[in-house]
Amino acid sequence: SDTNIPDPAKARVFAEECAECELTVLTRAGTTTTRKKRSELHGQLPDRNKCLRVVEAHKDFLLFYAGRAAWTAEQGTCYPDLDADPALLIPNSAWATDHCMVTAVLTAV
Repeated sequence: SDTNIPDPAKARVFAEECAECELTVLTRAGTTTTRKKRSELHGQLPDRNKCLRVVEAHKDFLLFYAGRAAWTAEQGTCYPDLDADPALLIPNSAWATDHCMVTAVLTAV
């Protein structure tokens, strides 16, 4: 789920609210799921907080609802791993979108 929540405190509240609804958040808190630098071509000239600045955030959350099903889920992982490479910006020639892919393995028990 792309929440478009750029603020870490609000992202934590979102995750807490999900937990109250019996949803397990599989992306660890603070995971960087987007990091980009918008150019003038992105139409962000009026907003100097967005134009020509690197912005990063945990905006994508992988949610899991087990319900009565007999499943377990591993913690989610991101590709590309922006936390492993602090200089990596997306999109780029190897990754065409501005958000990471978040995946998890579900296992029947």
